[in-house]
Amino acid sequence: MAMRPKIVKLAKVIGGVPGKLNKLDENSPEYYCLECVVSDEQADIAIAAGLRKPRTAEYLAEKTGKPLETARRLALELADIGVLTVWTDDGDGKDRFYMEIFAPGV
Repeated sequence: MAMRPKIVKLAKVIGGVPGKLNKLDENSPEYYCLECVVSDEQADIAIAAGLRKPRTAEYLAEKTGKPLETARRLALELADIGVLTVWTDDGDGKDRFYMEIFAPGV
């Protein structure tokens, strides 16, 4: 089966610097743990979030060109899966989405 390009890109983002340097294949944990649970549409949102950067749904919608409600729904789905963390900033009351680096076992 062919590797999904958006999942490969997401795996490289979530892997941090080593993820960008290492060659991925179907057996790479960074790839296979995402491939079975993340859709291409969700991958667009996660890639736009970037690594270790708090992002609002508005930012993700603007960056991906998706409607705000769609971007927010997809980001919340990614939080349910465990790709993103979500919290509400008390300063402005907006949810922030954050992607932590991939570490096997975490």
